Amino acid sequence: MADWIRLPRSMFDWDWFDKPEMLSLFLYLLNNAKEKEVKHDGIVEQRGQFLTSLGKLSTIIGAGKQVVRTCLSKLVKMQLIEVSTERLYSIITICNYDNYLADKADKPKNEPKEKENVKPAEEAPKEDKPKKTKEEIAAATEKRKKKFGQELVPYVATYGKDMIRKFYDYWSETNKSKTRMRCETEKTWDLNLRLQNWARRNKDFGTKQSGTALHDSENKDYNEGGW
Repeated sequence: MADWIRLPRSMFDWDWFDKPEMLSLFLYLLNNAKEKEVKHDGIVEQRGQFLTSLGKLSTIIGAGKQVVRTCLSKLVKMQLIEVSTERLYSIITICNYDNYLADKADKPKNEPKEKENVKPAEEAPKEDKPKKTKEEIAAATEKRKKKFGQELVPYVATYGKDMIRKFYDYWSETNKSKTRMRCETEKTWDLNLRLQNWARRNKDFGTKQSGTALHDSENKDYNEGGW
């Protein structure tokens, strides 16, 4: 097995991140997926696959079979895994398996043993960059706010203008120095997932609200001030 497993930062935005059984199951599958093809008893496990059973997974993570079955269904729905079920076993395939492996490039390289007669490169004198004025900083932030608003246009048809407006107003709010928007202070940012979570927390939000679908080329309800 590899010494390290990579995990995406967007994982912290997943709906089930606060569910211990989901997290335990996903990490267990990642850790036990085969790094190379394995054959035994006439069964072939390809790279990124893991042969198991519902009962075994239930015992490993300490949850009932129905809970495990639900967890697997959610992972499949998010396109994180694929499940092939046979009579006596199931084969779990990790989607994009190589993305979770830490390769050699991630490990620190050994420095050369001999350092004699190696002259350090002379550093070029650093030029002092002119400091931006408050007006320039605010203008740059406003430009990013407009871009953020444009990115939300395609979602109006799905979530409705009212929800998108509230979402935009909240996440585009700037700090006192006008240097960053609220969304830019987040460690991770996945617009699609953020909108899904926002809609889920909005009690008055239905699957689709009435509204006119806007295409990228017709931003009729978006102006410099927002939605």
